[in-house]
Amino acid sequence: MFRRLRIGVSVGQAVLAATIVIVANHSHDQRVYESYVSPGLHIVTKMNGPLVVVLFPILYLTHWLGENLPSLDPLLLVGVAVLQAGFLLLSVGVFWYFVVTEVELRSRGSSMLRSGKLLRDGCLWLAFSVFGMAAIYYAYADGTLLLRIRGSIAEALVGGLFLVTWGFVLIAVSIQDLRKYLRNRNRGPDHSVHGAGV
Repeated sequence: MFRRLRIGVSVGQAVLAATIVIVANHSHDQRVYESYVSPGLHIVTKMNGPLVVVLFPILYLTHWLGENLPSLDPLLLVGVAVLQAGFLLLSVGVFWYFVVTEVELRSRGSSMLRSGKLLRDGCLWLAFSVFGMAAIYYAYADGTLLLRIRGSIAEALVGGLFLVTWGFVLIAVSIQDLRKYLRNRNRGPDHSVHGAGV
């Protein structure tokens, strides 16, 4: 079941993200963009919240280059657009493949994230906790702003729901892994960190 789910979710999310980004880059009707494309883009971005944070430097750089470089040959622009779309498809697909795989492993009491090493796992606990709390706060702040500026209830609620879900999931994962580490440490070195789940 999980094998089909990994492939289906990965492909579906990648196609959805690539489609909304391509439509956003080629939408010339301002009313359609503000009413449909922009809300869709914001929702898909929040759906892939952790990935967006990781890729933010690359996304910002490509956006800055597109805005500040002189006009390029149209053929070269097409090539750059194809590369960006391919990178986006690959990144989103791999991200969701990893998410589903991690869910599968955790259902069996294992994990790709846990290493049993305090420094590495400690950095993950801290990063997940900080991002989780930031996601919940941003969902509230961004939702309030969207309601005040656009009056977009659907965009605020759906996008906020994805952010809040990511926030609670990451906080719960960090707490679970910390408990797992402490439990195995107290039991002694003979117990593997990849043993039975909490």
